[in-house]
Amino acid sequence: MEQMKTTLNTDNSPVKIELGKFLNINPKLTTKQNQLLLQLLKKYKKAFSWDYTDMKGIHPNLCSHHIYLKYGCKLVRQLQCRMYPALKEVVKEALQKLLSVNFIYPISDSQWVSLLFIVPNKNGKWRVCVDYKELNKATQKDHFPLPFID
Repeated sequence: MEQMKTTLNTDNSPVKIELGKFLNINPKLTTKQNQLLLQLLKKYKKAFSWDYTDMKGIHPNLCSHHIYLKYGCKLVRQLQCRMYPALKEVVKEALQKLLSVNFIYPISDSQWVSLLFIVPNKNGKWRVCVDYKELNKATQKDHFPLPFID
């Protein structure tokens, strides 16, 4: 296996942990801290998940988030927008990926419908985002808030 670079990461470029797997490491670490961190990451690289498919088998009781609504809140069903056929495939692929690892599951009669937005990533791929603004307004606040679209 290729020897990993253990010098100070001053240019903030990703460090190769394994073939095709890179991490960004804080450039403010000392050389000693950088070396220790890289040794630790290399030793326990199997403990990290690099993709959704690496997380198969995690039981929902171990890691699941419940959303509690405020009493008397109005349910919001946003109208769905038309999408370019090429982007439909991007959404279908992203949803299939989440369904295959049981991160999400289909609900046929949901009272909530939020808009999907497809935005370009820096790497040229597409990212599927959900507009949670209306849902955020109706939820009780906790330590794990839903992300905002921006």
